[in-house]
Amino acid sequence: MIGVSRSLMSQLTRHRMASYSIKSQHYVKHKNFSYKMLESPLCRERYEGLMKSINDAYMDMLIEGVPHHIAREVLPNSCLTNIFMTANVREWRHIISLRITDNNTPEIIQMALEVLRQMNDRMPECFSDLYSSHLEDIDRMMEEIKDGQEKV
Repeated sequence: MIGVSRSLMSQLTRHRMASYSIKSQHYVKHKNFSYKMLESPLCRERYEGLMKSINDAYMDMLIEGVPHHIAREVLPNSCLTNIFMTANVREWRHIISLRITDNNTPEIIQMALEVLRQMNDRMPECFSDLYSSHLEDIDRMMEEIKDGQEKV
């Protein structure tokens, strides 16, 4: 999973039957860190200002000699990261079933729908029942992604 928030990472890594490799904030300096944008335009300007302030504070700490593994404490959950993950089919079905529901963040729901779509493409014999029960959600997500790309 490329470019997902550390907030999503903290939810996803609760699934203990999977294995994860994630870019470290301990060993990597995050100059001008990337972050997840807000879905809502209502607070976007304020949010972007906050992210800039956090980045400035982080960079100032580094300039002042604070080790980056200490300075990282100011970085938000919206920092983007990449997750390399493996799990067996049973665990993927479990993760998708739990994370595809409305009581999750939009980001993790979208991730679960995309994983389901790709798993069904590769192993329909293992995922077609889940896929068919969420087909409308997947179609809606794909349409939203397409619409977002056209606006850029």
